[in-house]
Amino acid sequence: MAFTFNGFGVRSCGNYAPIKWTKRKWFTIGEKGDHDAINCMVVVFLPILTVEPQHTFDWQEKGIGPGIGYEYQKVKLKWNWRLVVHTFLRPWSIAFIAFGTIGLLIWYSTKSLEDFLVGCGLIIFGILGFIVARSLYRRCRDIRLLLGRHALGTSDPATWEKSIIDRINSSEKLYGTKNFEEACRKFISSLDWENAMWAARYCTAVENKYIGGTRKWRGQYPI
Repeated sequence: MAFTFNGFGVRSCGNYAPIKWTKRKWFTIGEKGDHDAINCMVVVFLPILTVEPQHTFDWQEKGIGPGIGYEYQKVKLKWNWRLVVHTFLRPWSIAFIAFGTIGLLIWYSTKSLEDFLVGCGLIIFGILGFIVARSLYRRCRDIRLLLGRHALGTSDPATWEKSIIDRINSSEKLYGTKNFEEACRKFISSLDWENAMWAARYCTAVENKYIGGTRKWRGQYPI
């Protein structure tokens, strides 16, 4: 469970592939869309150790003033190196920009070339890191925009944890085809791009790309 006190504890970090399906409200601070994140141990709100990857959605503000907080729904995800890199890179890049700004303020007083170079270097490094962090999820976000919103937020079936993947119905039950690859080709030929993407992501999640087999089916379609 995420909990922090004065910037120390465990919190949801990262804003991977964020999508907002509702119009942004005026005068709302920190409004959040559906996105992937990782629960991390934090020090001064900066991630130090990873705990659990998750997709978060239905964010709701709770409380007023200093006691404001958030509640949200979550879906467990598989580990993904892009998500891990983004989770660390984004907040630390913001921190480097802040440290660099402080360095330039110090340089303004000292007129030291060293302070100027350090301040500029930190700001440039932070900006580049922030740009890289955003570029890591561009393709993933495009996929989710095509999938649309569903009962598990805006999560991608290919990223779900195994316990959720095992509950997906077979392609025969869902689409009347022997596998999801065939279903994907069928929807592409009929220009049904949304269902084609769903079939493609199910194919990525459950079908063995080497031998064309599938996992054993258990449970029911989760969404």
